[in-house]
Amino acid sequence: DIKELLHSDEYKEHPELFASETLARAKIKDIKELLHSDEYKEHPELFTSETLARAKIKDIKEMLHSDEYKEHPELFTSQTLARAKIKDIKEILHSEEYKEHPELFTSTTLAHAKIKDIKDILHSEEYKEHPELFTSTTLARAKISDIKEILHSEEYKEHPELFTSETLARVKIKELKELLHSEEYKNHPELFTSQTLAHAKIKDIKEILHSKEYKEHPELFTSTTLAYAKIKDIKDILHSEEYKEHPELFTSTTLACAKIKDIKDMLHSEEYKNHPELFTSQTLAHAKIKDISKLLKMPYWTDARYKKLLSPSVLAKSKQMIAKLPVLIKIAEYYEIDGYLTTSFLLVSPSQNFALINYLSDNNIPLIINGKLNSIFGKQPGFLKKKYGIDVKEQIKRYDFSKFDFNEKNRSKVKKNGIR
Repeated sequence: DIKELLHSDEYKEHPELFASETLARAKIKDIKELLHSDEYKEHPELFTSETLARAKIKDIKEMLHSDEYKEHPELFTSQTLARAKIKDIKEILHSEEYKEHPELFTSTTLAHAKIKDIKDILHSEEYKEHPELFTSTTLARAKISDIKEILHSEEYKEHPELFTSETLARVKIKELKELLHSEEYKNHPELFTSQTLAHAKIKDIKEILHSKEYKEHPELFTSTTLAYAKIKDIKDILHSEEYKEHPELFTSTTLACAKIKDIKDMLHSEEYKNHPELFTSQTLAHAKIKDISKLLKMPYWTDARYKKLLSPSVLAKSKQMIAKLPVLIKIAEYYEIDGYLTTSFLLVSPSQNFALINYLSDNNIPLIINGKLNSIFGKQPGFLKKKYGIDVKEQIKRYDFSKFDFNEKNRSKVKKNGIR
C-alpha cells in the first residue's frame, strides 16, 4: 500500500497532502477518488492529509452537497470532512441546543461531538452554574461524567483560577490530582496555569523541572514550556550549535513549540542568510523552512506596494500566509486600498477584512484616513467589540465572503472615501 501511494501520480502532484497518517490509513483507490473529484476541484482548501487519511468520497459528497453546508459553510473545515458524518451534523444543526446556543458550535464541534453528549452537557446543572467554562471545545471533546468529577472536586474548589474550558475539554480528574498534589506544583506554583493542567503530564513535568537544563536556564522555562515541551527536545535544542551561536533566537516559546531538526533547517538555509532580520524566536517556534521558502518566492515581495509588508510576524505564519496572501491582495486591489496595506491587515482573515470593508462602507466611514488605512483593520475581534462595538462574527455572517464573486458585474461601489 505504501509503495502504491509513494509511486502514484497523486503523491507526485500533491506531496503536501501525504503525511504518516495518510500512509498508515489511506488506500490509493480512495485517494484517487478524492483528488480527481469535482469536490476537490471546487474546494481544495478543505482537503488536507487528515482528509485523505480518514474520509471517503461518498461521505464528502453527501456533506458538500447538503443543505447544512450551503447554510453554514463556515462550520465546515478539513477536520469536519475528515471526522464527521452528515447524519451527525444534521442532528446537531437541527437541534434545539444549536438554535439556543449557536455560539458554542464550531467546525471542531461538528467534527468531534455527538448530539447526545451535547444535550447531556447543555442540560446539566454544571453548565447552568458555570456557563463561562463551556465553549465549543468543551462540547467537542468533553463528557459530562468527567466534567462533573472535575467541578465537584476539592481541587476545583481550592484552585478555581486554574480551570478553564480547555481544562474541562482535555483532562481527567485523576491527572489533575496528580499535578496539583505534586512536589513540583508546591515548589513552582508560578509555572502551573490552566494551560499546563490541560496539556501536560506529571511525568513530563518532573523530568523537566529536575533537569540540568532547567537549573542552568530557568528563564527559558514557563508554564507554556511545561504544557507543550518534552525534555528530550529541550536537551536537543539547548545543547545544539545553533543555540550557542544564536541564543537571542531562543525563548520559552521556542522550547515549547520547536524541534531541533526544523531549527537546523532554518538557520542553515539560504533564506536565513539572505533575510536574517526576518527570523525571530517566533519564526523558530512556529514556522517551517519549506513554508518560508514558498512564501519568500511569492511575487508580491518585488512589488513596491507590498515589499514593506514582509515582516517577522508574517514569516512566522508562513503556512497560513501562503494560502491567504493571494486572497488578501485580491481583496485589496478590488477595493483599491492596495497602496495602503499594513502588516496587521495581512495577519487577519480575508473574511474579516472583507466584512469590515463593507461594514465601513455601509456606515459611510472612510477606508482611508489622512493617507492611511483605517485603523480598524488588523485588530482582533475582542478589541473591535470592546472599543467600537463591532461584533466581527456577526459582520462576517452579514457580509459572507464565501458567496462573493470578484467579477466586474458584481463590483461593489466601495471606494477609498467609503462612499458607495
